[in-house]
Amino acid sequence: MKRIRKVVFILILAITIFNITPVMASSKGVKVKVVSVKNKSKSVKVKVKIINKSKKAIEYNNYFDLYKKKSGKWNKVRWKGDRYFTDEAYVVLAGGSSVKNYVISKKDVKDSLKKGKYQIRIKISGKNKKISFKLR
Repeated sequence: MKRIRKVVFILILAITIFNITPVMASSKGVKVKVVSVKNKSKSVKVKVKIINKSKKAIEYNNYFDLYKKKSGKWNKVRWKGDRYFTDEAYVVLAGGSSVKNYVISKKDVKDSLKKGKYQIRIKISGKNKKISFKLR
């Protein structure tokens, strides 16, 4: 009887893990959109909604790159010194969504954050995603 319980427990655990473990989801089912942009005196806060319409869980973290469009080309924004991110992973289950705030401190950027078009680039389950926004 104890052996049957162990087998059932292991099967339930395996099914649970395989159902919620993030995988390399197709880019087709994952949408990223800007909810708001707040350009304050000391920082820029970009609120983003990640929508998972795929049939599998996805994951992302805090790391991002920032690009600015200049003369029709996207150029990586240079930072003063090193950047540090907390090592957290976020999971969005199939059919779910998540809101993430990206805060860019103006004192940490070598190039000033002037009016123009920008992109935050992130990875979601290993796939690159570009989030475009404008500063006014």
